[in-house]
Amino acid sequence: MKIFPNEEVLRSLDKGDLTLGGVPLGPEGVVAIAAVIRKCSAPQSDEQPHAPVRWRTMELNNANITPAAATILLRTVMEEESSELELFNIHGNSVGDAGAGMLARMLDPRVKMKCACHLSTLDLSSNDVTDAGIARLLMAVEQNHTLRALRLANNEAGFGSARRVKMVLEQNDTLEELDLSNNALTPQHVIEFAKGFPHNASLKVLKVGGNRLGTSGVVALCQHIEKNTALTALDVSSSVATGRCVPSIEHLILHNLTLRDINVSFNFLGTSGVRTLELAQQRRQRPIEFNFLGCQKQDLLQQTQ
Repeated sequence: MKIFPNEEVLRSLDKGDLTLGGVPLGPEGVVAIAAVIRKCSAPQSDEQPHAPVRWRTMELNNANITPAAATILLRTVMEEESSELELFNIHGNSVGDAGAGMLARMLDPRVKMKCACHLSTLDLSSNDVTDAGIARLLMAVEQNHTLRALRLANNEAGFGSARRVKMVLEQNDTLEELDLSNNALTPQHVIEFAKGFPHNASLKVLKVGGNRLGTSGVVALCQHIEKNTALTALDVSSSVATGRCVPSIEHLILHNLTLRDINVSFNFLGTSGVRTLELAQQRRQRPIEFNFLGCQKQDLLQQTQ
């Protein structure tokens, strides 16, 4: 077992980032990192001179971080007046709703903290966060003006989260990337939050692949994104959509010239559906990248063999 804080953590004190991806920190390691931050923020003395920790980047992916440990670390960061944290990547841990709740406090401008929030990129993918935890986080993002990228793939976003996504689209003017891939979204959830797109002018990348959006969910997205002038990339891969959504996708790519990349791979569009979209791609006034992998009949047959 490694003893923390280890040499890598200590060396990072004079740098702008702490990168320990894949290191099995566990609760003890995370608590030790929090202790280093607190020690460096304590009043200096001649015997023990040190400067405050000013990590702009913390990457602690796949580090066995628990909800309790995440809470201790984040509370320590929030209490550090000189904190300048901009990028926080902790995907592949188990911080749960407790960790998501602390991050919500950090992002919410209505919550008073000793430090100003500088967070621009947050990766909370694969962290056992429930629909309630994601909804709480998104509620904080509604009024936040620092966050640019929010990655929440492989969690449990559902109806509560969908309602908050709609509010984020309507009220937030800085978020540029939202990843909700492989969550628990259904057609009804997407129909709910898609209504926010006509009011949004900042989101450039939306990833909702791997959810059971169905044909009606994909159609709703296409209809509400048609007049949006910000979105450049849309991922609805593996969404259980059928060829009935092809006319809506075709209409979208012919009328929304801002989009540059659409991923519809591994849906049930069929050979004729793919051909229709290929022709629309050729007719389009501006180039667009399309991913049709696994959409034709022969591709689907190969998947089942």
